[in-house]
Amino acid sequence: STSIRIFTATESANSLFYSDVDFASPDGPEGTPFTVLPDAGQDDNMGGNIRDLSADWHSGYLFFINNSGLYSINIDEGSLSEVAPNGVSGLKAHDGWLFYVAGPGLSLYFGTIDSVSGAFNESADSPLEVVSEMSGGPNGIRLFVNPANKHIYIAKEGHPVEIYKSSAVYDSLDSATTFSALLTDGMGDHSYRAFGMGPDGRLFAGGTTGKEPNISKFIAWTDDDGATWDTVNTEIPGIAPGSITCSYDSAYAVYFGTSYSKDMGKAGSWSTIGWQEFETHPNDGAVAVAPFQPGMVTMTTDMGIGASMDYGASIFEIGDGLEAVQINDFDMNAAKTDAWVASKSGVRRVSGYATDYEDWQIFFPNGDGSPYYSVAVDKQRPDTAYAGNVRLYRTFDGGVNWNQVFRTEDYSGDGLDFSSTVKDVAVHPDSSRFVVLGINSRNEGVRGAVFYSFDFGQSWSRVETDVYNTEVNRLAFHVVDEDSFTVYVACEYVSDGTTSSYGVKKIGFRFSDESAHFENDMIGESGGVITNFGANDVDINEFGDVIAAGTNSAGEPRVYGLQADSLKWMSFSTAGFPDQGQATALSWGFDAYSNNVPYVAVNNTLLALDTTFSNWEPMYNYPVGSNINVLYWDDLLVGTGTGLYAQYLSPTGIKDLEKAPGSFELSANYPNPFNPETILQFRLGVNSIVTLSVYDVAGRKIADVVQGVRSAGTHKVTFNASRLASGVYFYRMKARPVNGGRAFVQTRRMLLLK
Repeated sequence: STSIRIFTATESANSLFYSDVDFASPDGPEGTPFTVLPDAGQDDNMGGNIRDLSADWHSGYLFFINNSGLYSINIDEGSLSEVAPNGVSGLKAHDGWLFYVAGPGLSLYFGTIDSVSGAFNESADSPLEVVSEMSGGPNGIRLFVNPANKHIYIAKEGHPVEIYKSSAVYDSLDSATTFSALLTDGMGDHSYRAFGMGPDGRLFAGGTTGKEPNISKFIAWTDDDGATWDTVNTEIPGIAPGSITCSYDSAYAVYFGTSYSKDMGKAGSWSTIGWQEFETHPNDGAVAVAPFQPGMVTMTTDMGIGASMDYGASIFEIGDGLEAVQINDFDMNAAKTDAWVASKSGVRRVSGYATDYEDWQIFFPNGDGSPYYSVAVDKQRPDTAYAGNVRLYRTFDGGVNWNQVFRTEDYSGDGLDFSSTVKDVAVHPDSSRFVVLGINSRNEGVRGAVFYSFDFGQSWSRVETDVYNTEVNRLAFHVVDEDSFTVYVACEYVSDGTTSSYGVKKIGFRFSDESAHFENDMIGESGGVITNFGANDVDINEFGDVIAAGTNSAGEPRVYGLQADSLKWMSFSTAGFPDQGQATALSWGFDAYSNNVPYVAVNNTLLALDTTFSNWEPMYNYPVGSNINVLYWDDLLVGTGTGLYAQYLSPTGIKDLEKAPGSFELSANYPNPFNPETILQFRLGVNSIVTLSVYDVAGRKIADVVQGVRSAGTHKVTFNASRLASGVYFYRMKARPVNGGRAFVQTRRMLLLK
């Protein structure tokens, strides 16, 4: 074959996408935009928890695990089929065979795949018991067919790891087949969570080594079924992803998240993917290798999906068609004309919101491509904003320049670690010199924290919380007077045996002496402390009434309220809520009759409290997997795993869901890579003066492709590179509305292959 099909799963309501790349053309590879599989779109309610993709080359079917069930699918509508309903923890499709593991204990199920229908024909001898009991549960399991000896290998993450080998080759398994455990003594005192296998049968395991802030990726491998192990510190910083991938060459490359080895994993051969000139950044996610196209690699990036044609030395984006911009936070200025958005793929700023001059820009502060969890804007001066991931960045000029003003790694000796993130940040609404940020740490035994600054983030103090943990999810301001103000802190529910976190904390601040007073207890109506509540969000209305939404330890959604003149929190009615679910976001707002009411997101449903405060009424059901992360009132903006949406009110409730557009956009070129022609496409929100230029990697302008006024709408132009040498080029669009307003500027990368 001269073509490949790329499948990808997203953490969104559009669950599965595919793209076809053809290598037959003498002009170089040509790829189609990513398209949602017909049975795995937002209307199919599969959600965003798909993992362990494995494609069968013979039938063209994709097999995958979703919420522990095993399914098959292809690009045709009506092709989705359930293979196993639950309990599946690992799978492998290989040469017309399907293998997967499930309980009880650890059992291997196997059989053939019909080359036409993709149906699974389970063998009469299936399943085979691998082990009767599995320590730590059936998580983190990988299956391999050894290309050299054809035996099945099953590996489970942990410390120590467990690795098993079948006594028979993959296509001769029967009731007499047994499994033996490989020796792992030579792997050292490390926890491993990733596995892979080279074309020569070399078995790899991957983890991390070192202590914060000096964590690096660590590799072990064996060529003799565990009798001996070699170990290598790659010296590439970062976390350990869930898989290791190898190319198909005899002197193959090995890929482990952002790192890759050009020489079979050996010491001294490791580099970072895209270490040469690049615009997008790889992240520590999945990597896939084209089976018959040497040098072609695809990987997850901060913008979606990237590809390389030179084994990973340089990368470019191929994510055209993927619509899954995960919105994590949103903030607007007081005039509601400007907003900043924190997303999994960068920071976005919109000016002239909801006008004919709406202008969207994308930023990666100081080139930092890590997911952004929080954002805050100066309510009076929207050019001043803060954006947080594992660090906090500040801009005074609308994103032109950024300063790093806080780093979690600076506090690694004070209770934080590499899992600690700036989960929220907020600016005092009347005096922007005060900034507060909240830390959330995913790892057990690692505390959260609240830091504050009275000088625009130049210096920071930590709120003293005594023995109490503050795993921050959200912050909210209440201004008491010109000197005093209160910050309410919504805290995740944590009880891991080392630390505990719960409820809503209260911190009182004063400008006069720059003091901070922490109150831990959330007092309920009976006078007792509310501890069985994890708060995901908190909001305050203009009257000083506070509401908090979250979940108790049983997984039941809960909402609490604190009236402005009260010291006790009251529990809101749960009528209308599902029995189980996460109340992930909330906001004070108004109903169609201008009544001030709370809105809350539970799972994928948006609900409003009726005027009697006794029942939650469903307003809109989003697709499963939408992950509603933030609600913001202006009318109502909803930030989800697939983007930012505007909801409009009617006397009968909320209706007319509309995606808030990025009115200006420079799309990925198509095809990419190309030879010698490619199409450049852009969208204009209003009539604009446009310059679209092409540059080489040294920044020299090669050509002006578009110059002049263009009308609102989508435009396409063909760029011919017949006189240029193979290599990486950049194309940059600047569009300024003809009637005035901020210019939109965006740069993309393309690859010319001759």
